[in-house]
Amino acid sequence: MTTADHRDELELSGALILIVDDTPENIQLLGDILAKEGFRLSVATGGQQALSIAAKKLPDIILLDILMPDIDGFEVCELLKRNAETAHIPIMFLSAKTATEDKVRGFQLGGSDYITKPFEVAEVLARVRTHLKLKFAMESIRRYSHDLENMLESRTKDLIHSERQAAFGMLIQGIVHNMSGPLGAISICTESIEGSKQKMGDLSDIALETVQDDLRQLLDNVWESNAIIGEAHKKLVNMVQSMLTKSRSDKRSDLLIVDLNDVVRQELNFLDADLDFTHKVTREVKLSDSRLPLEAVPAEIAQLFQNLIRNALDALTSQPGAAITVHTGQEDRRVWLSVGDNGPGISEDILMNIFDPFFTTKAPSETGKTEGPVGTGLGLHYCRDTVKSYNGEITLDTTMGQGTTFTVYLPKASA
Repeated sequence: MTTADHRDELELSGALILIVDDTPENIQLLGDILAKEGFRLSVATGGQQALSIAAKKLPDIILLDILMPDIDGFEVCELLKRNAETAHIPIMFLSAKTATEDKVRGFQLGGSDYITKPFEVAEVLARVRTHLKLKFAMESIRRYSHDLENMLESRTKDLIHSERQAAFGMLIQGIVHNMSGPLGAISICTESIEGSKQKMGDLSDIALETVQDDLRQLLDNVWESNAIIGEAHKKLVNMVQSMLTKSRSDKRSDLLIVDLNDVVRQELNFLDADLDFTHKVTREVKLSDSRLPLEAVPAEIAQLFQNLIRNALDALTSQPGAAITVHTGQEDRRVWLSVGDNGPGISEDILMNIFDPFFTTKAPSETGKTEGPVGTGLGLHYCRDTVKSYNGEITLDTTMGQGTTFTVYLPKASA
């Protein structure tokens, strides 16, 4: 006997077999044969009794006679197959009925096998073992499928949890990214005020009339820096409110009719605190002479413009003759805004991923790198998602060695 055969015999040992026959001699004969092979036995002498025992004990296989006084074997088989609890139990008909139509009917009702009497002991044992192996194999498959479903359900829950964690992480990264501009302006202005404070201390020892003009200039710088800090504070507050708005279903109530030109002008004034934007690039600003009304959350449009400007500035790092263009206009039922640079352009392999979250060619912001641009890979992703939320469109035109222009199209509002 092979190892596999031995394992199969161990699995079959102890299987419960229900013998259904109204003739005690037949039950005795089958019982003796099967008991010697290690099977457990249960017996019934009628159809009703067989149904009751099968429902309570759920045997592994049923040896069923057809001719019985109360309910014949065909009806017993049909009733067992209708019951979900007993439908999976294999049924072997053992009958003196040899007509082909009886055998066909037995199989049509769900019987697994049909053996005519008188039968050969070896044949009965072989077929019993075969059907038990098939039954146990099917049960193993069902258990495996059930376990697999549970595993998949558990894995799905894990994936959902992971997706939520990733989305939360993206939100945090986005908040950090979007706040970097205002915080940078606050930092620059704070340093400027600190420098003015030092200079004012140095001038305090000199006669007031000789330093009046210098003192006035320093104070002007302080007041200007303080005004920018105030604007930066307002932007941060609006940004947080805008992010909260995104998570609410009543976002429409926060929309305002704004002039795209006004938003751009306000942001350009704010960007005057950025030394790179002010002193290291040439700026060409051409805003439409006409009002460009759109219905939007102003802070979102402002952040979109800021992100495009930051992206252009990063592209111009170490670029000789660096220049940025900012244009606005309208066409048909849309208003548009474009931000262009004369940087190196964007290669084909980068273009296909440029709006993907966390995709960036810059050094990660968490590295602490102080030279060259850093980023989270969320700036352009934010731009695309924001534009899509307004049923707008964002396009880019790039030429290697000549530069890139991003253009945002948004629905024009009735005003």
